[in-house]
Amino acid sequence: MKFVGTRRIPLQAMLLFCLVFALFAPSLRYSLVDMDDMTYLLNSALVMEGFSCDHVQTVFTSFQHGMYSPLLWLSFGLDAAIFNASPVNPWGFHFTNVLLHAINAALLFLLLDFFCKKPWRAFFFAALWAVHPLRVESVAWVSERKDVLSGFWGLLCIWAYVQAWHRRKDSDRGGRLAPTLTVASLVFFALGLLAKPAIVPIPFVLLLLDYWPLRRIDISLPSIKRCAPRLLTEKVPFFICAIGASLAATAAHKVIYGLAEVPLSTRIFNVPVHYAFYLIKTAAPWRLSPLYPDLPESPFFIAIACILLLAVTAWVWQCRDRHPSRLAGWLFFLGFFAPAIGLIRFGAQSIADRFTYLPSIGLSIGFLFVWPDNAKHAASARILRVLSALAIIVIFTVSTLRLLPAWRSPSSLSEHILSIIPDSPTGLEMHAFQLMNKFGDFHKASAVFDRIIAQGSFNHNVLSGKARCLAELQGPETAIAFFLRMPETGNPYDMRVWDIARYSLMQGKYNDAITHARRALQLRPDNLSHPVYIHLLIMTAAYKQGNTALALTHARQLPAYAGRTSLEFADLLPYYLHEWIECHRSDAGNYFRQLIEQQPDNTGLLNNIAWGLATANWSPVPSDETLDMARRVCDSMPRPNPGALDTLAAAQANAGDFPSAIQTIQEAIDLLPDRDDPHVAEFRKRLMSRLTLYRQQKPHREEAFSRLMAAQFGKGLPVTNKKDAP
Repeated sequence: MKFVGTRRIPLQAMLLFCLVFALFAPSLRYSLVDMDDMTYLLNSALVMEGFSCDHVQTVFTSFQHGMYSPLLWLSFGLDAAIFNASPVNPWGFHFTNVLLHAINAALLFLLLDFFCKKPWRAFFFAALWAVHPLRVESVAWVSERKDVLSGFWGLLCIWAYVQAWHRRKDSDRGGRLAPTLTVASLVFFALGLLAKPAIVPIPFVLLLLDYWPLRRIDISLPSIKRCAPRLLTEKVPFFICAIGASLAATAAHKVIYGLAEVPLSTRIFNVPVHYAFYLIKTAAPWRLSPLYPDLPESPFFIAIACILLLAVTAWVWQCRDRHPSRLAGWLFFLGFFAPAIGLIRFGAQSIADRFTYLPSIGLSIGFLFVWPDNAKHAASARILRVLSALAIIVIFTVSTLRLLPAWRSPSSLSEHILSIIPDSPTGLEMHAFQLMNKFGDFHKASAVFDRIIAQGSFNHNVLSGKARCLAELQGPETAIAFFLRMPETGNPYDMRVWDIARYSLMQGKYNDAITHARRALQLRPDNLSHPVYIHLLIMTAAYKQGNTALALTHARQLPAYAGRTSLEFADLLPYYLHEWIECHRSDAGNYFRQLIEQQPDNTGLLNNIAWGLATANWSPVPSDETLDMARRVCDSMPRPNPGALDTLAAAQANAGDFPSAIQTIQEAIDLLPDRDDPHVAEFRKRLMSRLTLYRQQKPHREEAFSRLMAAQFGKGLPVTNKKDAP
């Protein structure tokens, strides 16, 4: 790299990399959180099946979760393949996020050093960006891999662009871009768009870099007339990529979610308020939250925000000749925020800390020369600069360390959100679902949902959650009555009909279930995941009704049943696994009992069900009944089996009998063969970790049924595979 002629530059870049990685390293021990992580990872076959050719083809040819971001899904798949990352063991997902952010910090340092030729100044402003508390959301939240991954490619794009011009200028003074690096810059830009389309402003950023620091154009009419056509022509491929990514993003959101309907006047008036909000949070990053309510439409706030923006703009414009970096940085900040500033609304959130990831680099650029060198008082000024810089870095580092633990677990995140915004509907919603999913406390969850609904929030997640509580506490007929009296959500993909179909099936009203499920299919024709479960619902209802032809028609929509000519009661298992995952566990538990009664000699099936029940956070099936299943598995084996003993130990620990669990798991470990087999070694490692838990009087917990579902739909296989065993 030909940035400056000093050997210190790589060492400083490495130092910054290490400092940033160490700062965010605590997140490597964090679990996943309820916001998107569970959707993106826990219930995603694309991630859980690892990296494969089919995986690559799928992510490049389809929308996933309202996005066209194939590199995001590829990166998650690589995490699963390389680091054995999973929802139970998310270390690998977090590691990649932290690694990318640390690399981005080093890349930004190299760029800023190229811009100002002052390594320690560049180091400070790159560090300021990297350790700022606003970065926490993009790094500690696994789902926001989009930010750090697109940021990586975006920074490489900018680096290649400035290097292309710089090297060409050194060689022939022609001022034209070196072809190889120009192509590399375009490739990096395209890759960034495949991670997150929010980097579409980069072509405009490159034009800003032509103004400063590359000085290929200046702000004068003759220069603009002379240089602008050539500079714009160079950027045509970049603009084409940006337009394509914008259209893909719009199409993806329309297909899956629909665009948020917010009046244009509201969006326009909110723009200056949002800019002011981000400036204030950058200067004073206190009370940060992943969820903010929409800012109030107040003429006073709009006026203050406009005055602030106009004042800063006037200041940077006035000093554009002496300090062009200020104008370039300010326009970088304003321009990079354009896709997320709220003028175009995707989804429910109009403001978020994560939106600042790349735009805030503009502020680092703008402030590069804010403290000029003073030859008269050089020594004292240098000391004052160093002390001030250290104080600022320390303050922001401490703030980041205090904010990071909020992302430690779903419960810590919801507690943090509610500590900042006590009446946050999303925070309350997260808390209610945790009460259901983690503790099975439907009474408390129902009260929280009532609190949200009293605020006038009628989104489907809230209504669906309340209905689940009613179904569990009062029966499915009460859940249906609740849905019928609730107002319409206004979402064109209102999925309450799917829930009504589910509760009709629970009541044994098979015709009603099929009718409503077909309606649900019509409402979401292009969704790539939910129709699978609706087909399962119709298959289950038709099978129980005795309509084999209809059941087969919908069963064949699933790869696992594509060639089937008949169905059995056991083929309904995927539907009830999904019911379990969706917290309809009494319904699923009843099916598990019936299935075991029908197939008492199917040891593999019994083992899977016993393992899933024994390791669940909570289960409506009594622990003694689960323990009996595990003993039946062991008794059916001709000789002691480590996998079966593992299940028995989990069931014993689940029942609170930890001495027996310790003895059983130790027996399983002793039975493992002493051979150099990576699968055996990995299984031994898992058994040892469970032994440690049992010695600490803690049961082993995992979402085993979710893993089985992901394995089935990822590979097209029935859910009868043994859990982790050699």
